[in-house]
Amino acid sequence: MRFSLLATSLASLLVVSGCGTDPETSTEPTTSAAAAEEPAAETSAAETTTSAEEATETAEETTEETESTEPEDSGEAAFGERLEVSDNLAITISEPEEFTPSYPEMLMEEWDKFIKMDVVAENTGDEPLEAFSINARATSGSREAEAIFDTESGIDMPTAIIQPGRELEFTIGFGVVNGEPFDLTIEDMMDFTGQGVTISTTIE
Repeated sequence: MRFSLLATSLASLLVVSGCGTDPETSTEPTTSAAAAEEPAAETSAAETTTSAEEATETAEETTEETESTEPEDSGEAAFGERLEVSDNLAITISEPEEFTPSYPEMLMEEWDKFIKMDVVAENTGDEPLEAFSINARATSGSREAEAIFDTESGIDMPTAIIQPGRELEFTIGFGVVNGEPFDLTIEDMMDFTGQGVTISTTIE
């Protein structure tokens, strides 16, 4: 009878012991899977960050290359361009054209040739602009180019009043030295702070 009770107690103890070890065995795979997923997630995030940084660097390099290949504005005034002389005056001057004055004997000096240019003056201000305040002067080589006024050739000093937003067309002329640089400066005489604009070329 004692032997039977002892055997029964040992059997119960083994059953209880076996039941206690099963949960630990069943949870190990779950822990291992979670541990394996963490490095994988970190690696994926690192790869995503690296790809984003590389894309940003590529975009910046592309922008720099585009900016470096764009032509730079020389900033030099040119015939045929609309030029801002002052806050109140914008002008466009045509390419120089050779002509023959009606009375060359009336000129102060002798010149190799004579040129004329058409001017479009625009009042960009809010007040009327006196056309006589538009001053044109020039040099030819080392000499001051002589201004030509010739009514028969259509070259007269403008005297009209240019209303805001309106334009006035007139012609200017000069005696020049052939083969020498020609520098034409247009000024707004009512603008005491500006330097005007200068257009340069060589008369051939």
